[in-house]
Amino acid sequence: RIVEGVEGEPLFAVTALEEVTEMKEAEFEQTLLARLGELLGSALDYEEMAQRMTELVIPQLADWCTIYAARPDGTIEQVATAHGDPERIGKARHLEAEYPLSTGDAAGPAEVIRTGEVIVIDDLEEMLKPVATDERHLRLTQELGVGSAMLLPMRIAGDVTGVLALLNQVDRRPFDDFDRSLGIKFVERAAIALENARLATERSEIARTLQKGLLPAPLPHIPGWSVAAFYRPAGSENEVGGDFYDAFLFHGG
Repeated sequence: RIVEGVEGEPLFAVTALEEVTEMKEAEFEQTLLARLGELLGSALDYEEMAQRMTELVIPQLADWCTIYAARPDGTIEQVATAHGDPERIGKARHLEAEYPLSTGDAAGPAEVIRTGEVIVIDDLEEMLKPVATDERHLRLTQELGVGSAMLLPMRIAGDVTGVLALLNQVDRRPFDDFDRSLGIKFVERAAIALENARLATERSEIARTLQKGLLPAPLPHIPGWSVAAFYRPAGSENEVGGDFYDAFLFHGG
């Protein structure tokens, strides 16, 4: 605001500043968790659910988001990843295909799976050097341009089954206390939703396998006969049901 003198000339200006960081952070948190809630109510399979989750947090919370899952054979699989640059995603997947992660690694997702603790790394360069298997591995990882990371455990019934990794490029600030708090709230909900999607996908695959096993074999070729069968499900979503049919060849014609 300009304060004028007797003759209207400007004497000085008054500037009022209002701290809105907390308000903006609360607004962002509510929006992100609400969007996650909408996703939880959708009927998605396991892989699609994971991919949509990673896409929710970029670029507002992080530049990268990746979901890792621990497998019984000791490998750590990259289930889904999201970044604003598709080329970087391709490089990251190629890197992990050539240098796969495992639960025996000294640091990274393996450490979170073992300890169950949130790990925040301000300078990823310090972690890369001791865990890189060779010079080429280190160079390819450095080329991704990642500066900081936050690794959060995904727990189901107390067991760590996976890791949500949030990464920032070198030109973005490291993660702070607000990011950590929001990340924990996000991953708690995401872990349950992803496990429910995994179970639903597993049940669906089992049901499809059983249904296909119940279908009768193709009708046989019988010389001199034209054989056909017709099946119409009782409902639009039913793939198997009704009576079984077959054609039998009797001796003597």
